[in-house]
Amino acid sequence: MNNHYPPKRSIAAFSGIAAISLLSINIAHAFPSSNIPTNNLVKGYDRTPAAETCSIDLMPTPPAALQESIPFFVPGEHRLSLDLRMFAQGKDPMASLNMAAAYYAAGNTAKGNAFADIAVTGRKSFGKFMDLKIKDEDLTQYIVSKLKTPYGNLTPDNAATHAARALDRAYKVANALHYPALRQVYDLGWIAVSGEDDSPYRPVNAHATQFNQYDLAVAVPRSGGKSDLTVHTRYFVAGDEKDGNAWAQMVEQWGGMHPRFVLGVGEDGASTFTPRIDPNAEVYIYIHGMDSRAEEAEQMAEAFQKRAKEDGKKYVVISLDLPTSGYADQINHFSISSLEDVGHPKDAPFPTSFDANGTHNVPVLNFIENFLVNFVTTLDEKNLLDKAQVKAFMGGSLGGNMALRIGRRHDIPWLPSTVAWSAASVWDSFADGVDFAGKKATLRSLWFKAGGDPANAPGNEVLADRNAWFTDAFDTKIAVLPIDLGFNVISPQGPVMWYSSNWPCKDKAIKQDRRERQETYNANFRVWHYRLALEQLVYSHRTVVSSLAPSGDPPQPGKPAKPLYQWNDQRPLLLACGADDNFNYASICDATTSMSAGMFGTRGRFRRLNGIGHSIHNEVPSYWTNQILDFVHADGQW
Repeated sequence: MNNHYPPKRSIAAFSGIAAISLLSINIAHAFPSSNIPTNNLVKGYDRTPAAETCSIDLMPTPPAALQESIPFFVPGEHRLSLDLRMFAQGKDPMASLNMAAAYYAAGNTAKGNAFADIAVTGRKSFGKFMDLKIKDEDLTQYIVSKLKTPYGNLTPDNAATHAARALDRAYKVANALHYPALRQVYDLGWIAVSGEDDSPYRPVNAHATQFNQYDLAVAVPRSGGKSDLTVHTRYFVAGDEKDGNAWAQMVEQWGGMHPRFVLGVGEDGASTFTPRIDPNAEVYIYIHGMDSRAEEAEQMAEAFQKRAKEDGKKYVVISLDLPTSGYADQINHFSISSLEDVGHPKDAPFPTSFDANGTHNVPVLNFIENFLVNFVTTLDEKNLLDKAQVKAFMGGSLGGNMALRIGRRHDIPWLPSTVAWSAASVWDSFADGVDFAGKKATLRSLWFKAGGDPANAPGNEVLADRNAWFTDAFDTKIAVLPIDLGFNVISPQGPVMWYSSNWPCKDKAIKQDRRERQETYNANFRVWHYRLALEQLVYSHRTVVSSLAPSGDPPQPGKPAKPLYQWNDQRPLLLACGADDNFNYASICDATTSMSAGMFGTRGRFRRLNGIGHSIHNEVPSYWTNQILDFVHADGQW
């Protein structure tokens, strides 16, 4: 296969079309606005929501003195300095705290704080920190034992003072990550984390939800006779009966300014607290988009709580981090299946071709779908939730793709409805048909970037990869020529397509999106991103099948062949798109509109929202929340 390998990080594709951005590419299924087809899913489709206010506070970035500094090297997207990264890679909290004490003794508070942070912001180091139950005398003894090697101003006489200062910082940070209300109490400022060396388990500098956060281990089946893979994920519960602010107050009162415990966290570093959900509450499971995280649901969760007060009811929104997203386990996708299970590059009829093995096999998408279903069943088995309370899975983009897929399942009778917006894979599969637009070249490029080229595999990460990924994902336009001449640009950078230009927070949101990913980026995330993009382009809700067996449903002999979307007849569906989500090679709204017209047996509603882009949940969260609740409570009156 070596003859297939392009240059490392090559983004060239057929006809000069650059490789895919974060938003999956789509060949348009365009319908002129004056000629929208009759909709068979619902009565009426067109809405123009009123504008809603928005506000974004940009998360802080590392001080320049603590960032990577390599002469003549492109800055590494706010990567930490090499000395901090070395200790993050070591995942040894005692060693990091020892360095913190040394820098405090030298009068360098910023560096001392950063080393103390590294001891508790990475998942593995924090797990060891909690297991060791580190106290002042433990760290002091450790420091003194290491003073055989000179540590500048750190001496046996002042070791206890600086050890106490290091532990003050570490325990405050650890508690603040679990109870964000403490951030202001402790005035922590920027907190050091090196996600590519030791993945964080909670938002560090990124905005953290105001709602209670919890941890859950979910066993997920894998194909090919492999054993289940356990994914540790984080989720929040809006409408939880437990008072998280009271927990933060307990830390403040019991620990004061010198805490030596992390409330509600076990020896493995996972939260021991569990949610309390009113048995009469309606529960809605939120599925975030590709590369995103649970906080994507924050504004809608707030709107659900506002509506709950107005309706005199209990509405609970549960939002979780998907595998290799946010603060869940960062999984190497090769542990799920090989890339060859999706397809492989081929040199005929063109040297840019791709063969999907005559199928639309998407093991990672299947894994995510099963993870979501098992997330709910695991909560149910642990008596944390009665799955009969769940009213809908809901989500946009990748989340919309998942909602459509889950909506077809026969094996989850407890799920009454699904809500999908701005869904991925509403396009024809890029693996099918004659390729005149570089579709298969795009698949080929993604296959190599996902690790099909061994140089791109997670274990072969080099310094330049981080910057290259952010450039590819956030800065690359799709153009007919390899240079941007303005007139030759087919589609803008991926993030530009995430939001309508009408939304006043668009520019800030894109900056924030980039910074959030800087906090969690690592090699597994990089290749997962490309694998997921590849599979969403291979997969299509338009693929014609006579059975749903690949989704885990029993074969249905004698059933007529029909597009997958016509199998969405198991439960009611609310389907939507923003009319501004119609860029070249990403005409998601027109594709969704045309698909909805053929959903003959589907009960529910379709909404085409004028003046709105891809991120309906961000742009009009209150409007969209009301649409969802009105749909769920319609009782068949679509």
